[in-house]
Amino acid sequence: MYQTLLTQLGLAEKEATIYETLVEKGSLTAGRLLKELPYKRGDMYYLLSRLKEKGLVTDVLSKKGVAVFTAANPTTLESLAEKVLEKAQQIKTGLDAALPNLKSLYNLAMEKPGMRFYEGEAGIWKLLNDTLDSKTELLFLGDHDAINTHIPTLNKDYVLKRKKRHIKKRLIQFDTPSARAFARTGDEFTEVRLIATDASNIRSFMHIYDNKVSYVTFLETAFIGVLIEDPMFYQLQRVMFEYMWKTATRFTNS
Repeated sequence: MYQTLLTQLGLAEKEATIYETLVEKGSLTAGRLLKELPYKRGDMYYLLSRLKEKGLVTDVLSKKGVAVFTAANPTTLESLAEKVLEKAQQIKTGLDAALPNLKSLYNLAMEKPGMRFYEGEAGIWKLLNDTLDSKTELLFLGDHDAINTHIPTLNKDYVLKRKKRHIKKRLIQFDTPSARAFARTGDEFTEVRLIATDASNIRSFMHIYDNKVSYVTFLETAFIGVLIEDPMFYQLQRVMFEYMWKTATRFTNS
C-alpha cells in the first residue's frame, strides 16, 4: 500500500515490502518472513541487514536463540525524508551552477541564441539576480527615472547585493535630475555617465554581461523582461556600449 512512498524515500522495492510487512504483522523471524514473502533466504537476510543499516529494522534474539525482527517506528521515516530533501537541494544547487554553461554549449552547438522571458516584479527580480553571478563587468544602459518610478525598493535591494559582492558596473543613463542624484552616490564599484535624450517614452533598460544581454520594459499594464544568451549578440551590444561610453558625458558634481 505504501511501497511507492517508501521507494521515494530511498528504499529498494523489496526493502519497502519487508518493512511494510513488519509494520503490519509485528515482530517476525526471518523464517516467518519467508513464508509471507516469496524471497530467497540469502536475499532476505541481506535485505534485513540493509534495513538495519537504515535504522528501519531492529533485531533481538529470542529465548530459543532465533533473531526476531521488528520494524522501527514509522516516525523514523521523517529522517529519510529530510535526507531526500537535502540531496534534492544539492542536486538543484549543482544544476543551477552547471546550467548556464550547459545552455551556452547547447546554444553554440545549435547556432542559435537562448532566450528567456520574465514578467512582473518577481520575474524582473530573477533577471536582475542573474547579473549577480556574472564573471564579467556589468554594463547598463537605460532610464533611471523608470526604475525609480516602478521598482525603487527592488532596485535598492539589488544595488546593495551587487556592492556587497564587489561587482563593478558602468552605467550610461539618460540625463535627468534623478540620474544626476544617483551619480553622486557613485563609489569604487559604480561609474556613471550621462547622455542627453528625451527619455519620457523609453521606460526601459538593458544589462550587458557574461555573454548575455537582458532587457526590461515597464509597460502601463505589465513589466516585461527578456534575457538573450549569445556570444556574438553580446559582443555586438558591448561594442555599441563602448562607443556610447566614449561620447557620453562624464558626470561631475560641479
